[in-house]
Amino acid sequence: MDKDAEIELLRTLLADAEARAKEADAVKRTFLLNMSHELLTPLNAIIGYSDMLREEAQDMGEDGKLFDTDLKKISASGRSLLSLVSDVLEMSKIESGDMEVHLEEVDLHELLADVGRSAKEHVAVWDNELILHVDPSVPLMFTDRTMVHQTLLELVRNASRFTREGQIEVIAELVEMADGAGVSVLVRDNGAGIESRELEHIFDSFRQVDNTTTREQDGAGLGLALCSEFCRRLRGDLTARSTLGEGSEF
Repeated sequence: MDKDAEIELLRTLLADAEARAKEADAVKRTFLLNMSHELLTPLNAIIGYSDMLREEAQDMGEDGKLFDTDLKKISASGRSLLSLVSDVLEMSKIESGDMEVHLEEVDLHELLADVGRSAKEHVAVWDNELILHVDPSVPLMFTDRTMVHQTLLELVRNASRFTREGQIEVIAELVEMADGAGVSVLVRDNGAGIESRELEHIFDSFRQVDNTTTREQDGAGLGLALCSEFCRRLRGDLTARSTLGEGSEF
């Protein structure tokens, strides 16, 4: 076989391998999407019914306290799993190029209040206190509400995983940027902190911080990678600082 024939054969083999890889990737994405959607229905039912039963247990007073504690754990576990499934769905959208940005006017005061309500049970698991503050000078934002909400909720939940009987603060301020005014949001905790060697890879997909505190919690290492991707798509950035034993700032 001459050299030109060898080159042509290699090109054919490479093209075939590339086509097979794309087909396998498409099959993987389809499987993840279908599986995620199949999980959402029973998960929503578990969360909904556990919340209904909690209300009934609370109405029982002292007789319902034991039930309320157990039901609270069921509800919190269901929400954590729901968050994980949602992360898988979002990552699948990003990989397939289906992730779209929908811009609208957003009141950050209302959005943070909504984040606080959504994160209430998660923060309370380890007896933490959530403090929300938006500087009065912050105007309406023109951004993707869902992405901002999802990012802040994930950062607050992540801070809760590292913090015990501490404080988690979310502070939003107006800042000057190269192309005009912008909004800076700080999520700060006084928890266990993160080692510097782990901090370098904290926004990598499928990467979990190697910390005994986080092993007690859920997660597949997708949350912070998604947050970073959302911030980039909204023409922003996500950075992290941490001191072991003192806490972290995102």
